[in-house]
Formats: sequence, structure tokens, C-alpha cells
Amino acid sequence: MDILRYLRLGALPLLAPLLAGCYETIEPSLSSTPKLCMNACLTAGDTLTVSLTHTWRYTDARTFPSGVAVGDARLEVYVDGALCSTADAGDSQGNYRTDYVPRPGQTVRLVATSRRYGTAEATVSMPDEVPLLGATWTPVITNLTSLSPNGNDLLSMVDFDLTAKLRFADPVATANYYVLNLWYGLTGFTDDTLWAPLNVDSRLSDMPSFSIHGLNTDAEPLFSDYVSISEKLVFGTDDDLFDHFAFTDRLIADRTYDVTLQFTRCSLTQYSSDSTVEPPYYPVINFVLYNTSESLYKQYVWQWIYYEGLTGNMADLGLGDAVTAYSNVSTGAGVVSARTASCYQLDLRGIIARTGK
Repeated sequence: MDILRYLRLGALPLLAPLLAGCYETIEPSLSSTPKLCMNACLTAGDTLTVSLTHTWRYTDARTFPSGVAVGDARLEVYVDGALCSTADAGDSQGNYRTDYVPRPGQTVRLVATSRRYGTAEATVSMPDEVPLLGATWTPVITNLTSLSPNGNDLLSMVDFDLTAKLRFADPVATANYYVLNLWYGLTGFTDDTLWAPLNVDSRLSDMPSFSIHGLNTDAEPLFSDYVSISEKLVFGTDDDLFDHFAFTDRLIADRTYDVTLQFTRCSLTQYSSDSTVEPPYYPVINFVLYNTSESLYKQYVWQWIYYEGLTGNMADLGLGDAVTAYSNVSTGAGVVSARTASCYQLDLRGIIARTGK
């Protein structure tokens, strides 16, 4: 035991440089010629807007984006090799609005020219729409409270776990990249919808509500395709780990696949003036599956690595190599990406009846 004690004490001088130190601000003598920065996300069916700014030194006191906006450039939009649209001036934020509306299957080239900052260009292909073939859902109620204040009205408060599966068909013969977004709410509810009297129970809200939380990302392996085992051990596997549900078809190429979404903390409060019928509003989950360009997927992965991943966190501490930002623009500044959306609304009516309680 004494030997181990002396070894621990002897290691302290070696650790001292790591545990103590001071910082000094320096200004390296490096050339930093500003470059034109181009950012755009082309969405099928939406009018194209392109952001043009310029790069700046970290030590420069500038306000983003107005302080670095480039408003006097010329923007040219080429579709399948032909000039389609132009814009000769941007707003105070450096946004250039065009009349071009992207469509799936098109190849789009953006060229921006500034007298002061030079030329930036990028090319991207518009992805095809991915068929959404339906969704299934299975609730497991963890708590159910029902009140009938006058023998007829019914007030229900439900806590439950939820497993939903969204089915889609991966397009064949191409490498595909996806981003899945979702949001939830009550459909059919308005300010005029009949709701429980305020004196039903002073502990209760006077408004219906629906919420979902606690996404178990381990239930869907596609969501952690770029997450290492060490990162899972360090940061965990709950919904706080992911800002974007970005994934590829590397594991599911040319197949029909069910994306699994498993939530462990969901709640619903609803009221009906007639206990024998469903209320006029009901909970829904809206899914939007984007088939995206490779550039958008790489941008999301880079953001995760830099802000959430182990490599980015180690780099912030000075214990790892700096993480270089991803760009597909000719100047190395900015990202031009594309996406095509497919939408599906999952109807969760009858959630209490589905559980048999």
C-alpha cells in the first residue's frame, strides 16, 4: 500500500503542467485575405435564396451577418447547364432572392462574383422525392387518470411510452442521404373548442396538451451511424445527443425500411363533454423525410462532430487537432446543399382505447 501511495505522490509533479497554467493573447502575423462565402439550401418547390458574406478574422469585431454581408455581388443560377436566373443586389444581410424554384432531378450551379472578394461557385443536384409508405405506432400507458366531475364529462390525463415506425422506400442505384424532422401537436383544436370548466380540478390546466420526449436513439441504429462507441459512452444515447437526425442508406440500400422512433416520456391531456365519444381534437406527429444532397449530410455531421462529438470537445480543450469546417464551395467557405421533402402525418386518435385500459 505504501508503494502505491508513493507512486501517486510522485506522479503529481508530472501532472502539474496540465493542471495549472496561464493564457496569453497573441496576434499571429498571418495573411488573411477575405474570401467570398456562399450559403444556400435549395428546397424543391421553394424559391431560391442565396446568402453571400465574406470571411473575417476571429479577432475582428464584427456583427454576423450584417457586418460581413456582401450586397453588391452578381449571382447567376444555371440549371442543367443553362442560365436560368440572376440577381444583381442583396439586402442588408447579404441575401439574394431569385425567381428560380428548384425541382427534383435538376443539376444547379451557382456563381457569385464580387469586385472586392472575387468569385465563388458550387454545383448541387436536386434529389428525388422518397415515397413514404405509411407508419405504425404502439403505445404503452404508464399512468392514466380519468375524472368525471358531473357524471358525463370525461377528463383524461395519460402518460405513456410510444414506439412509432415510419416506412419508406430507398431509391435504387444511387447513394442517398437523409434528414428526418418531426414535430407534434393537437389537430382540430381551436380557441372555440369545448374544454373543461376551470373548476373541474384546481390542479389541472385549462388547456389540452400533448408532448413527446425521451427519444431512445439506440432503438434506431441509422441515427448513430457516425457516432463512435467511445462517444456513446461519454455523452450517452438520449435525445440530447442529436440535433439532427441525419443518416445514409449505407446499411439499407435499395430496400424498404422502417425507421424506429422510441419515446419514453409522452403525455396527453384531453377533455370530452360526452364520455362516449372522442374529443374533436386529437394528437398527431408530423414526419418530414428529406432526401438530401451529400453536402447537407456532411454539413450536419460536421456540426455534430464540432459541437457535440468527442473530437470537437477535445479540440476545444487543446487536447486534439482542430476540426476543419466542411465546404463544397470553390473558395472553401460556405455550403450549398439541396433537399426534397416527403411528408406524413401520424394520427394518434384513440390512444387510450388502443391500450385496452
